[in-house]
Amino acid sequence: MTGRSLEDCLQAIGQAIADVIDGDPDGAFLYAEVEPDMVYEALFLDRNGSVEYIDTSDVLSKALFDAWSASEPGKVWSTLSYAIVGSAFDASFQYPDEISDDEGPEDRRRRVLKARYGDKPIKYPPPPSDAMEV
Repeated sequence: MTGRSLEDCLQAIGQAIADVIDGDPDGAFLYAEVEPDMVYEALFLDRNGSVEYIDTSDVLSKALFDAWSASEPGKVWSTLSYAIVGSAFDASFQYPDEISDDEGPEDRRRRVLKARYGDKPIKYPPPPSDAMEV
């Protein structure tokens, strides 16, 4: 337990997103999954004609873990979809019994992004020059 309320933790997530974006976070969307030893997050920014993937930070990962830890017993979430619109945020959760074991985090993320953005192109940064294909 973090000792902080879930609402405080959600505010901290919004601040961490604003810090990562280094500007107005309006249009930001975060998809995250948290388990006891794992935080998976993917941050996107709607640029009207396309969606840009944004690299995250350790501060955001910690804020996500804190929010997960602040969940009430018996109501610990598995996934978080967090959207910033204007100066407000909307957070929605999925719980373990709502998650299919047939999908991994990236599969779920792709499905959520498709539902949110349709066919809008998503721009990812190029791979590092020393990356190897497997």
